[in-house]
Amino acid sequence: MKKNDKLENLGKITRRQFVGAIGLVGTAMFVGGKTNIAQAALPKKWEKQADVIVLGLGATGAAAAIEAHDNGAKVVILEKMPMAGGNTALSGGIIYAANTSVQKSAGISDSVDGMYKFWMTYNNDLLNQDMLKTVCYESAEIIEWLKKLGVEFPPNLLYFSGVEEEYDSVTPAVKRGHCAKDRGKGLMSVLMKAISARKIEILYETAGERLIVDANGEVVGVQARRKGKVVNVKAVKGVVIATGGFTRNNEMVTSYFPLQRTAVPVTAPGLTGDGILMAEKIGSPIVDTGTVELPPSLPALEITPGKKAIMFSSGYFLYKHPCIFVNETGKRFCNETAYYQVVSPLLLRQKSAFIIFDDKVKKTVGAAMGYGFSEDLKSEIAGGYLKQAPTVGELAKLLGIDAANLEKTVSDFNTNVGSGKDPEFGRKKALGALSTAPFYGGKLTVAVVESFGGLKINTKSQVLDAFNEPIPRLYAGGAVTACLRAYPASGAFLVNCFVFGRIAGKNVAGEKQKTK
Repeated sequence: MKKNDKLENLGKITRRQFVGAIGLVGTAMFVGGKTNIAQAALPKKWEKQADVIVLGLGATGAAAAIEAHDNGAKVVILEKMPMAGGNTALSGGIIYAANTSVQKSAGISDSVDGMYKFWMTYNNDLLNQDMLKTVCYESAEIIEWLKKLGVEFPPNLLYFSGVEEEYDSVTPAVKRGHCAKDRGKGLMSVLMKAISARKIEILYETAGERLIVDANGEVVGVQARRKGKVVNVKAVKGVVIATGGFTRNNEMVTSYFPLQRTAVPVTAPGLTGDGILMAEKIGSPIVDTGTVELPPSLPALEITPGKKAIMFSSGYFLYKHPCIFVNETGKRFCNETAYYQVVSPLLLRQKSAFIIFDDKVKKTVGAAMGYGFSEDLKSEIAGGYLKQAPTVGELAKLLGIDAANLEKTVSDFNTNVGSGKDPEFGRKKALGALSTAPFYGGKLTVAVVESFGGLKINTKSQVLDAFNEPIPRLYAGGAVTACLRAYPASGAFLVNCFVFGRIAGKNVAGEKQKTK
Protein backbone atom coordinates (compact mmCIF):
# COMPACT_ATOMS: atom_id res chain seq x y z
CA MET A 1 0.00 0.00 0.00
CA LYS A 2 1.28 3.44 -0.90
CA LYS A 3 1.84 6.10 1.72
CA ASN A 4 -0.99 8.28 0.39
CA ASP A 5 -3.37 5.29 0.47
CA LYS A 6 -2.64 4.85 4.15
CA LEU A 7 -3.44 8.48 4.83
CA GLU A 8 -6.68 8.21 2.86
CA ASN A 9 -7.78 5.11 4.76
CA LEU A 10 -7.00 6.75 8.09
CA GLY A 11 -10.16 8.81 7.68
CA LYS A 12 -12.20 5.60 7.53
CA ILE A 13 -10.84 4.09 10.73
CA THR A 14 -13.42 2.89 13.25
CA ARG A 15 -13.48 3.62 16.96
CA ARG A 16 -12.63 0.02 17.87
CA GLN A 17 -9.67 0.01 15.46
CA PHE A 18 -8.51 3.33 16.84
CA VAL A 19 -8.70 2.08 20.43
CA GLY A 20 -6.76 -1.04 19.48
CA ALA A 21 -4.10 0.99 17.72
CA ILE A 22 -3.28 3.61 20.37
CA GLY A 23 -4.95 2.40 23.56
CA LEU A 24 -7.79 3.74 25.64
CA VAL A 25 -5.84 6.57 27.24
CA GLY A 26 -4.80 7.84 23.84
CA THR A 27 -8.43 7.78 22.72
CA ALA A 28 -9.52 9.91 25.66
CA MET A 29 -6.71 12.35 24.91
CA PHE A 30 -7.61 12.54 21.22
CA VAL A 31 -11.40 12.79 21.51
CA GLY A 32 -12.16 14.66 24.67
CA GLY A 33 -8.92 16.50 25.27
CA LYS A 34 -8.97 15.12 28.82
CA THR A 35 -6.82 12.22 29.91
CA ASN A 36 -7.74 10.19 32.95
CA ILE A 37 -5.28 7.30 33.24
CA ALA A 38 -7.30 5.65 36.01
CA GLN A 39 -10.02 4.94 33.47
CA ALA A 40 -7.71 2.47 31.74
CA ALA A 41 -7.10 0.48 34.92
CA LEU A 42 -9.76 -1.86 36.27
CA PRO A 43 -10.28 -1.75 40.04
CA LYS A 44 -8.65 -4.45 42.12
CA LYS A 45 -11.89 -4.96 43.98
CA TRP A 46 -15.55 -4.67 43.03
CA GLU A 47 -17.73 -3.78 46.03
CA LYS A 48 -20.94 -4.67 44.19
CA GLN A 49 -22.03 -6.34 40.97
CA ALA A 50 -25.19 -6.39 38.84
CA ASP A 51 -26.13 -7.08 35.25
CA VAL A 52 -27.18 -3.48 34.74
CA ILE A 53 -26.27 -0.25 36.53
CA VAL A 54 -28.73 2.63 36.16
CA LEU A 55 -27.38 6.06 37.12
CA GLY A 56 -30.20 8.31 38.33
CA LEU A 57 -33.76 7.70 39.45
CA GLY A 58 -36.15 10.04 37.68
CA ALA A 59 -38.45 9.10 34.79
CA THR A 60 -35.64 7.81 32.56
CA GLY A 61 -33.90 5.82 35.27
CA ALA A 62 -37.14 4.29 36.52
CA ALA A 63 -38.22 3.31 33.01
CA ALA A 64 -34.81 1.80 32.23
CA ALA A 65 -34.64 -0.12 35.51
CA ILE A 66 -38.15 -1.55 35.20
CA GLU A 67 -37.65 -2.55 31.57
CA ALA A 68 -34.22 -4.10 32.21
CA HIS A 69 -35.64 -6.09 35.13
CA ASP A 70 -38.63 -7.24 33.11
CA ASN A 71 -36.23 -8.47 30.44
CA GLY A 72 -34.39 -10.70 32.88
CA ALA A 73 -31.57 -8.49 34.19
CA LYS A 74 -30.47 -7.93 37.76
CA VAL A 75 -30.48 -4.16 38.23
CA VAL A 76 -28.94 -1.77 40.73
CA ILE A 77 -29.80 1.93 40.71
CA LEU A 78 -27.28 4.53 41.91
CA GLU A 79 -28.95 7.78 42.98
CA LYS A 80 -26.78 10.55 44.39
CA MET A 81 -29.63 12.28 46.22
CA PRO A 82 -31.25 10.89 49.39
CA MET A 83 -34.54 10.48 47.54
CA ALA A 84 -35.86 9.55 44.11
CA GLY A 85 -37.66 11.75 41.62
CA GLY A 86 -35.33 14.38 40.23
CA ASN A 87 -37.04 16.83 37.91
CA THR A 88 -39.85 14.36 37.23
CA ALA A 89 -41.21 14.71 40.76
CA LEU A 90 -41.19 18.52 40.40
CA SER A 91 -42.79 18.50 36.97
CA GLY A 92 -46.38 18.89 35.89
CA GLY A 93 -46.42 15.18 35.08
CA ILE A 94 -47.29 15.86 31.44
CA ILE A 95 -46.60 13.36 28.65
CA TYR A 96 -46.80 14.57 25.05
CA ALA A 97 -48.34 11.79 22.98
CA ALA A 98 -50.47 11.10 19.90
CA ASN A 99 -53.24 8.71 18.96
CA THR A 100 -53.71 7.47 22.50
CA SER A 101 -56.54 5.65 24.23
CA VAL A 102 -56.97 8.70 26.48
CA GLN A 103 -57.54 10.94 23.46
CA LYS A 104 -59.98 8.47 21.94
CA SER A 105 -61.99 8.29 25.17
CA ALA A 106 -62.29 12.08 25.02
CA GLY A 107 -63.47 11.92 21.40
CA ILE A 108 -60.23 13.38 20.05
CA SER A 109 -58.96 12.14 16.70
CA ASP A 110 -55.19 12.33 16.28
CA SER A 111 -52.38 10.87 14.20
CA VAL A 112 -48.74 10.12 14.90
CA ASP A 113 -47.83 11.71 11.58
CA GLY A 114 -49.52 14.92 12.71
CA MET A 115 -47.48 14.96 15.91
CA TYR A 116 -44.28 14.30 13.96
CA LYS A 117 -45.02 17.01 11.41
CA PHE A 118 -45.80 19.63 14.07
CA TRP A 119 -42.72 18.79 16.15
CA MET A 120 -40.38 18.73 13.16
CA THR A 121 -41.76 21.97 11.72
CA TYR A 122 -41.44 23.74 15.07
CA ASN A 123 -37.78 22.67 15.12
CA ASN A 124 -37.18 24.03 11.62
CA ASP A 125 -36.57 20.48 10.33
CA LEU A 126 -33.32 20.31 12.36
CA LEU A 127 -34.11 17.18 14.36
CA ASN A 128 -32.89 13.70 13.51
CA GLN A 129 -35.86 12.17 11.72
CA ASP A 130 -35.33 8.62 12.97
CA MET A 131 -35.03 9.76 16.58
CA LEU A 132 -38.15 11.92 16.41
CA LYS A 133 -40.15 9.22 14.65
CA THR A 134 -39.18 6.81 17.41
CA VAL A 135 -40.55 9.21 20.02
CA CYS A 136 -43.76 9.93 18.13
CA TYR A 137 -44.55 6.35 17.22
CA GLU A 138 -43.77 5.05 20.71
CA SER A 139 -45.63 7.82 22.56
CA ALA A 140 -49.02 6.07 22.67
CA GLU A 141 -47.38 2.89 23.95
CA ILE A 142 -45.77 4.91 26.74
CA ILE A 143 -49.20 6.06 27.87
CA GLU A 144 -50.45 2.46 27.86
CA TRP A 145 -47.35 1.21 29.69
CA LEU A 146 -47.78 3.84 32.40
CA LYS A 147 -51.48 3.08 32.70
CA LYS A 148 -50.70 -0.61 33.26
CA LEU A 149 -48.31 0.40 36.04
CA GLY A 150 -51.12 2.40 37.64
CA VAL A 151 -50.79 5.97 36.34
CA GLU A 152 -54.10 7.71 35.65
CA PHE A 153 -54.53 10.23 32.82
CA PRO A 154 -57.94 11.94 33.23
CA PRO A 155 -59.29 12.68 29.73
CA ASN A 156 -60.70 16.03 30.88
CA LEU A 157 -57.14 17.21 31.56
CA LEU A 158 -55.99 16.81 27.95
CA TYR A 159 -54.91 20.18 26.58
CA PHE A 160 -52.88 22.08 23.98
CA SER A 161 -49.61 22.02 25.92
CA GLY A 162 -47.62 23.95 23.31
CA VAL A 163 -48.13 26.07 20.21
CA GLU A 164 -50.11 23.51 18.19
CA GLU A 165 -52.80 26.04 17.33
CA GLU A 166 -50.25 28.37 15.76
CA TYR A 167 -49.24 25.58 13.35
CA ASP A 168 -52.77 24.64 12.37
CA SER A 169 -52.04 25.56 8.75
CA VAL A 170 -49.27 22.93 8.71
CA THR A 171 -51.08 20.15 10.56
CA PRO A 172 -54.37 20.11 12.51
CA ALA A 173 -53.98 21.26 16.11
CA VAL A 174 -54.71 18.45 18.57
CA LYS A 175 -54.64 18.28 22.37
CA ARG A 176 -51.67 16.02 23.12
CA GLY A 177 -50.72 17.13 26.64
CA HIS A 178 -51.55 14.14 28.87
CA CYS A 179 -51.56 15.14 32.57
CA ALA A 180 -50.91 12.40 35.10
CA LYS A 181 -53.14 12.39 38.15
CA ASP A 182 -51.34 14.20 40.99
CA ARG A 183 -48.83 15.46 38.42
CA GLY A 184 -45.12 14.69 38.78
CA LYS A 185 -45.34 13.42 42.34
CA GLY A 186 -48.14 11.05 41.36
CA LEU A 187 -46.14 9.84 38.40
CA MET A 188 -43.04 9.09 40.47
CA SER A 189 -45.15 7.47 43.20
CA VAL A 190 -46.44 4.87 40.75
CA LEU A 191 -42.98 4.27 39.29
CA MET A 192 -41.50 3.76 42.74
CA LYS A 193 -44.21 1.24 43.61
CA ALA A 194 -43.33 -0.66 40.43
CA ILE A 195 -39.63 -0.63 41.34
CA SER A 196 -40.38 -1.76 44.88
CA ALA A 197 -42.63 -4.59 43.65
CA ARG A 198 -39.73 -5.84 41.52
CA LYS A 199 -37.31 -5.61 44.45
CA ILE A 200 -34.87 -3.57 42.38
CA GLU A 201 -31.98 -2.43 44.56
CA ILE A 202 -31.47 1.31 45.03
CA LEU A 203 -28.35 2.84 46.53
CA TYR A 204 -29.23 6.39 47.63
CA GLU A 205 -26.60 9.05 48.34
CA THR A 206 -24.34 7.23 45.90
CA ALA A 207 -22.92 9.56 43.28
CA GLY A 208 -21.38 8.19 40.10
CA GLU A 209 -17.95 9.75 39.57
CA ARG A 210 -16.68 8.04 36.45
CA LEU A 211 -17.31 5.21 34.06
CA ILE A 212 -14.94 2.25 34.25
CA VAL A 213 -13.80 1.10 30.83
CA ASP A 214 -11.70 -1.94 29.93
CA ALA A 215 -8.87 -2.19 27.41
CA ASN A 216 -11.36 -2.88 24.59
CA GLY A 217 -13.21 0.36 25.23
CA GLU A 218 -16.23 -1.38 26.78
CA VAL A 219 -17.98 0.14 29.77
CA VAL A 220 -17.79 -2.45 32.54
CA GLY A 221 -18.77 -0.52 35.65
CA VAL A 222 -19.03 2.69 37.60
CA GLN A 223 -16.82 4.27 40.21
CA ALA A 224 -19.12 5.97 42.70
CA ARG A 225 -18.83 7.70 46.04
CA ARG A 226 -21.06 6.61 48.90
CA LYS A 227 -20.85 8.23 52.33
CA GLY A 228 -17.39 9.53 51.55
CA LYS A 229 -16.01 6.21 50.37
CA VAL A 230 -15.23 5.03 46.84
CA VAL A 231 -17.48 2.20 45.69
CA ASN A 232 -16.74 0.27 42.50
CA VAL A 233 -19.83 -1.33 41.00
CA LYS A 234 -19.40 -3.88 38.23
CA ALA A 235 -21.85 -3.98 35.31
CA VAL A 236 -21.92 -7.43 33.77
CA LYS A 237 -24.04 -6.24 30.85
CA GLY A 238 -23.87 -2.46 30.80
CA VAL A 239 -24.65 0.98 32.19
CA VAL A 240 -27.58 3.34 31.59
CA ILE A 241 -26.97 7.06 32.22
CA ALA A 242 -30.16 8.73 33.43
CA THR A 243 -28.76 11.57 35.53
CA GLY A 244 -30.73 14.40 33.88
CA GLY A 245 -29.56 17.78 32.69
CA PHE A 246 -27.20 20.46 34.01
CA THR A 247 -29.40 23.35 35.17
CA ARG A 248 -27.60 23.36 38.54
CA ASN A 249 -24.12 23.52 37.02
CA ASN A 250 -23.36 27.24 36.74
CA GLU A 251 -20.24 26.69 34.65
CA MET A 252 -22.07 24.61 32.06
CA VAL A 253 -25.08 26.96 31.92
CA THR A 254 -22.80 29.97 31.42
CA SER A 255 -20.82 28.15 28.72
CA TYR A 256 -23.75 26.79 26.73
CA PHE A 257 -26.55 29.30 27.44
CA PRO A 258 -24.97 32.65 28.37
CA LEU A 259 -28.28 34.51 27.95
CA GLN A 260 -29.73 32.33 30.68
CA ARG A 261 -26.95 32.85 33.24
CA THR A 262 -29.15 35.33 35.16
CA ALA A 263 -32.18 33.03 35.15
CA VAL A 264 -33.12 31.10 38.28
CA PRO A 265 -33.17 27.28 38.22
CA VAL A 266 -36.26 25.80 39.85
CA THR A 267 -35.09 22.28 39.17
CA ALA A 268 -33.99 19.35 41.28
CA PRO A 269 -30.74 20.23 43.13
CA GLY A 270 -28.88 17.18 41.82
CA LEU A 271 -28.94 18.23 38.16
CA THR A 272 -25.27 19.15 37.81
CA GLY A 273 -24.50 17.35 34.55
CA ASP A 274 -22.64 14.45 36.17
CA GLY A 275 -23.58 11.80 33.64
CA ILE A 276 -22.82 14.06 30.69
CA LEU A 277 -19.36 14.87 32.03
CA MET A 278 -18.63 11.23 32.88
CA ALA A 279 -19.40 10.12 29.32
CA GLU A 280 -17.50 13.06 27.85
CA LYS A 281 -14.35 11.83 29.61
CA ILE A 282 -14.47 8.56 27.70
CA GLY A 283 -15.03 10.13 24.30
CA SER A 284 -18.71 11.10 23.97
CA PRO A 285 -18.98 14.73 22.83
CA ILE A 286 -21.60 17.14 24.17
CA VAL A 287 -23.83 18.15 21.27
CA ASP A 288 -26.81 20.36 20.35
CA THR A 289 -26.29 22.94 23.08
CA GLY A 290 -26.20 25.62 20.39
CA THR A 291 -29.96 25.29 20.19
CA VAL A 292 -32.35 27.44 18.20
CA GLU A 293 -34.22 28.28 21.40
CA LEU A 294 -33.69 28.68 25.13
CA PRO A 295 -34.20 25.58 27.24
CA PRO A 296 -37.66 25.29 28.84
CA SER A 297 -38.12 28.33 31.05
CA LEU A 298 -41.00 30.55 32.06
CA PRO A 299 -41.67 33.97 33.60
CA ALA A 300 -41.51 33.95 37.41
CA LEU A 301 -41.68 36.35 40.29
CA GLU A 302 -38.28 37.17 41.75
CA ILE A 303 -37.91 36.73 45.52
CA THR A 304 -34.17 36.93 46.13
CA PRO A 305 -32.27 38.39 43.16
CA GLY A 306 -30.39 35.68 41.34
CA LYS A 307 -31.22 33.01 43.90
CA LYS A 308 -34.89 32.26 44.32
CA ALA A 309 -38.12 32.59 42.35
CA ILE A 310 -41.78 31.65 42.58
CA MET A 311 -43.20 30.25 39.38
CA PHE A 312 -46.55 31.57 38.29
CA SER A 313 -49.35 29.11 37.69
CA SER A 314 -48.94 30.30 34.13
CA GLY A 315 -51.73 28.29 32.54
CA TYR A 316 -54.26 29.95 34.83
CA PHE A 317 -52.93 33.33 35.82
CA LEU A 318 -50.78 34.71 33.03
CA TYR A 319 -52.77 33.32 30.15
CA LYS A 320 -56.35 33.71 31.38
CA HIS A 321 -56.39 36.98 33.33
CA PRO A 322 -55.36 40.54 32.51
CA CYS A 323 -51.80 41.43 33.38
CA ILE A 324 -48.99 43.08 31.48
CA PHE A 325 -45.20 42.86 31.43
CA VAL A 326 -43.18 46.07 31.24
CA ASN A 327 -39.49 46.96 31.40
CA GLU A 328 -37.83 49.64 33.54
CA THR A 329 -38.94 52.32 31.07
CA GLY A 330 -42.55 51.41 31.75
CA LYS A 331 -43.20 49.98 28.29
CA ARG A 332 -44.52 46.58 27.25
CA PHE A 333 -42.18 44.33 25.26
CA CYS A 334 -44.21 41.24 24.34
CA ASN A 335 -47.54 39.47 24.05
CA GLU A 336 -47.75 38.32 27.65
CA THR A 337 -50.05 35.40 26.83
CA ALA A 338 -47.78 33.91 24.18
CA TYR A 339 -46.16 30.51 24.71
CA TYR A 340 -43.67 30.82 27.57
CA GLN A 341 -40.83 29.67 25.32
CA VAL A 342 -41.47 32.81 23.25
CA VAL A 343 -41.84 35.19 26.20
CA SER A 344 -38.85 34.10 28.30
CA PRO A 345 -36.07 35.07 25.83
CA LEU A 346 -37.66 38.51 25.40
CA LEU A 347 -37.84 38.91 29.16
CA LEU A 348 -34.17 38.00 29.61
CA ARG A 349 -33.17 40.65 27.10
CA GLN A 350 -34.62 43.44 29.25
CA LYS A 351 -32.47 45.28 31.76
CA SER A 352 -35.33 44.77 34.23
CA ALA A 353 -38.87 43.47 33.79
CA PHE A 354 -42.02 43.67 35.90
CA ILE A 355 -45.54 42.24 36.05
CA ILE A 356 -48.46 44.64 36.59
CA PHE A 357 -52.04 43.68 37.53
CA ASP A 358 -55.00 45.12 39.43
CA ASP A 359 -57.18 44.22 42.41
CA LYS A 360 -59.81 42.57 40.23
CA VAL A 361 -57.25 39.99 39.07
CA LYS A 362 -55.93 39.53 42.59
CA LYS A 363 -59.39 38.80 44.04
CA THR A 364 -60.37 36.52 41.17
CA VAL A 365 -57.24 34.41 41.12
CA GLY A 366 -56.04 34.42 44.72
CA ALA A 367 -53.59 31.69 45.67
CA ALA A 368 -53.89 30.12 42.21
CA MET A 369 -51.77 33.01 40.95
CA GLY A 370 -48.59 31.04 41.55
CA TYR A 371 -46.99 28.09 43.28
CA GLY A 372 -46.77 28.86 46.97
CA PHE A 373 -48.77 32.11 46.90
CA SER A 374 -51.00 33.13 49.80
CA GLU A 375 -54.72 33.67 49.15
CA ASP A 376 -54.69 37.39 49.90
CA LEU A 377 -51.08 38.09 48.83
CA LYS A 378 -50.33 39.59 52.25
CA SER A 379 -47.23 37.44 52.76
CA GLU A 380 -45.91 38.30 49.29
CA ILE A 381 -46.39 42.01 49.95
CA ALA A 382 -44.88 41.73 53.43
CA GLY A 383 -41.92 39.91 51.90
CA GLY A 384 -41.34 42.86 49.61
CA TYR A 385 -41.40 40.98 46.32
CA LEU A 386 -44.89 42.26 45.47
CA LYS A 387 -45.67 45.96 45.72
CA GLN A 388 -49.14 47.45 46.27
CA ALA A 389 -50.20 51.04 45.56
CA PRO A 390 -53.47 53.01 45.17
CA THR A 391 -52.48 54.34 41.72
CA VAL A 392 -50.43 53.15 38.77
CA GLY A 393 -48.09 56.12 39.13
CA GLU A 394 -47.34 55.37 42.77
CA LEU A 395 -46.82 51.68 41.96
CA ALA A 396 -44.27 52.72 39.32
CA LYS A 397 -42.29 54.69 41.91
CA LEU A 398 -42.24 51.73 44.30
CA LEU A 399 -40.91 49.48 41.54
CA GLY A 400 -38.40 51.99 40.16
CA ILE A 401 -40.22 52.30 36.81
CA ASP A 402 -40.71 55.48 34.77
CA ALA A 403 -44.08 56.60 36.18
CA ALA A 404 -45.30 58.68 33.23
CA ASN A 405 -44.56 55.90 30.77
CA LEU A 406 -46.25 53.23 32.88
CA GLU A 407 -49.38 55.37 33.28
CA LYS A 408 -49.52 55.85 29.51
CA THR A 409 -48.86 52.14 28.87
CA VAL A 410 -51.72 51.08 31.15
CA SER A 411 -54.03 53.75 29.72
CA ASP A 412 -53.29 52.72 26.11
CA PHE A 413 -53.72 49.03 26.98
CA ASN A 414 -57.08 49.70 28.62
CA THR A 415 -58.29 51.77 25.66
CA ASN A 416 -57.27 49.10 23.13
CA VAL A 417 -58.65 46.10 25.00
CA GLY A 418 -61.93 47.97 25.35
CA SER A 419 -62.34 47.39 21.61
CA GLY A 420 -60.97 43.83 21.85
CA LYS A 421 -57.63 44.59 20.23
CA ASP A 422 -53.93 44.78 21.02
CA PRO A 423 -52.39 46.57 18.02
CA GLU A 424 -48.95 46.65 19.60
CA PHE A 425 -48.35 42.92 20.12
CA GLY A 426 -51.42 41.14 18.73
CA ARG A 427 -52.52 39.71 22.06
CA LYS A 428 -55.86 37.90 21.81
CA LYS A 429 -56.23 36.32 25.26
CA ALA A 430 -57.13 37.91 28.60
CA LEU A 431 -57.96 41.28 27.10
CA GLY A 432 -59.29 43.06 30.17
CA ALA A 433 -58.71 46.54 31.53
CA LEU A 434 -56.36 47.14 34.44
CA SER A 435 -58.55 49.67 36.21
CA THR A 436 -59.47 48.47 39.69
CA ALA A 437 -57.34 49.86 42.52
CA PRO A 438 -55.17 48.97 44.31
CA PHE A 439 -52.58 47.97 41.76
CA TYR A 440 -49.87 45.36 42.15
CA GLY A 441 -46.48 44.72 40.62
CA GLY A 442 -43.35 42.68 41.08
CA LYS A 443 -39.97 42.19 39.49
CA LEU A 444 -39.77 39.32 37.02
CA THR A 445 -37.09 36.78 36.36
CA VAL A 446 -37.01 33.61 34.28
CA ALA A 447 -37.36 30.24 35.96
CA VAL A 448 -35.35 27.51 34.23
CA VAL A 449 -37.01 24.11 34.29
CA GLU A 450 -34.66 22.04 32.09
CA SER A 451 -31.55 22.16 29.91
CA PHE A 452 -30.94 21.42 26.24
CA GLY A 453 -28.06 19.45 24.77
CA GLY A 454 -26.04 16.53 26.04
CA LEU A 455 -24.95 13.11 24.87
CA LYS A 456 -25.72 11.87 21.40
CA ILE A 457 -27.60 8.56 21.23
CA ASN A 458 -29.13 6.48 18.46
CA THR A 459 -32.57 4.88 18.25
CA LYS A 460 -31.26 1.99 20.36
CA SER A 461 -30.39 4.45 23.16
CA GLN A 462 -26.68 3.66 22.69
CA VAL A 463 -24.33 6.52 23.56
CA LEU A 464 -22.25 7.54 20.54
CA ASP A 465 -18.66 8.69 20.46
CA ALA A 466 -16.93 11.34 18.34
CA PHE A 467 -16.78 8.83 15.47
CA ASN A 468 -20.59 8.50 15.66
CA GLU A 469 -20.21 4.89 16.76
CA PRO A 470 -21.73 3.29 19.88
CA ILE A 471 -19.59 3.16 22.99
CA PRO A 472 -19.94 -0.53 23.91
CA ARG A 473 -22.31 -1.28 26.78
CA LEU A 474 -23.21 2.37 27.43
CA TYR A 475 -26.79 3.61 27.10
CA ALA A 476 -28.61 6.83 27.97
CA GLY A 477 -31.94 8.60 27.67
CA GLY A 478 -33.90 11.70 28.66
CA ALA A 479 -32.47 15.09 29.60
CA VAL A 480 -28.90 13.76 29.76
CA THR A 481 -29.05 13.39 25.97
CA ALA A 482 -29.40 15.84 23.09
CA CYS A 483 -33.03 14.84 22.59
CA LEU A 484 -34.42 18.31 21.79
CA ARG A 485 -33.34 21.49 20.04
CA ALA A 486 -36.47 23.55 20.63
CA TYR A 487 -39.29 22.84 23.06
CA PRO A 488 -42.59 22.44 21.16
CA ALA A 489 -44.87 21.67 24.08
CA SER A 490 -45.02 20.70 27.74
CA GLY A 491 -44.50 16.94 28.02
CA ALA A 492 -41.88 16.76 25.28
CA PHE A 493 -39.09 16.03 27.73
CA LEU A 494 -40.98 13.38 29.69
CA VAL A 495 -42.05 11.44 26.61
CA ASN A 496 -38.38 11.37 25.54
CA CYS A 497 -37.41 10.15 29.00
CA PHE A 498 -39.85 7.28 28.95
CA VAL A 499 -39.34 6.26 25.32
CA PHE A 500 -35.55 6.08 25.40
CA GLY A 501 -35.42 4.98 29.02
CA ARG A 502 -37.45 1.89 28.15
CA ILE A 503 -35.43 1.27 24.99
CA ALA A 504 -32.19 1.56 26.95
CA GLY A 505 -33.41 -0.86 29.62
CA LYS A 506 -34.51 -3.47 27.11
CA ASN A 507 -31.35 -3.28 25.01
CA VAL A 508 -28.86 -3.26 27.86
CA ALA A 509 -30.60 -6.31 29.33
CA GLY A 510 -30.04 -8.04 26.00
CA GLU A 511 -26.25 -7.55 26.08
CA LYS A 512 -24.11 -10.67 26.52
CA GLN A 513 -22.53 -10.98 29.93
CA LYS A 514 -18.89 -10.03 30.33
CA THR A 515 -17.03 -13.13 31.48
CA LYS A 516 -13.96 -11.30 32.76
